Amino acid sequence: ISNVRFSSISIRRETPAWCLATSGGGPQIGQPNDVPIHNVTVENLIAENTGDDSIALFNVASGGVIRNCQIKDSFARGILLYNSRDTSLVNNTVVRCPVLYNGAIETDNTIQP
Repeated sequence: ISNVRFSSISIRRETPAWCLATSGGGPQIGQPNDVPIHNVTVENLIAENTGDDSIALFNVASGGVIRNCQIKDSFARGILLYNSRDTSLVNNTVVRCPVLYNGAIETDNTIQP
């Protein structure tokens, strides 16, 4: 899969009493043993309390972009970039969940404990 865009996604809890918005996560493209993919964009995503990674990209060889996303309280990681060293992170806010990446270009992000 290449040339994929996720835009303007909202993943929120239905009520404040719920622990998780979803038992799974948000957009997750690929798996660790998949062939390399290209041109994956996730933009304008709002995710809170996801049960897995809010965003996960695996083996994005070129053209990966995550921008203008608001992520908080993910049960796993806010953003996982696995073998996606050329993925750009631009203008994202991540609160109380980690960003795990291997060689991503990180610019203009706010990460809060």
